[in-house]
Amino acid sequence: MSLEGRSSAHRKRTMHSQVQAAVHFSRACNTCILTFLDERSAAVRRNWHARVTRHRKCYTQHPRM
Repeated sequence: MSLEGRSSAHRKRTMHSQVQAAVHFSRACNTCILTFLDERSAAVRRNWHARVTRHRKCYTQHPRM
């Protein structure tokens, strides 16, 4: 397998986990953001603030840990 193919597969896997987390977050948002904060992925942590600002109501109910 070429290096390009491998990095592409890795990128897809990383994107997939981000998407999964985003889906989980939007589902959990109405109830509790804390389930999303349990996510340990660095990519998720990087995007956490951007996502939370889109979910102000939930964010204000659960202050940043």
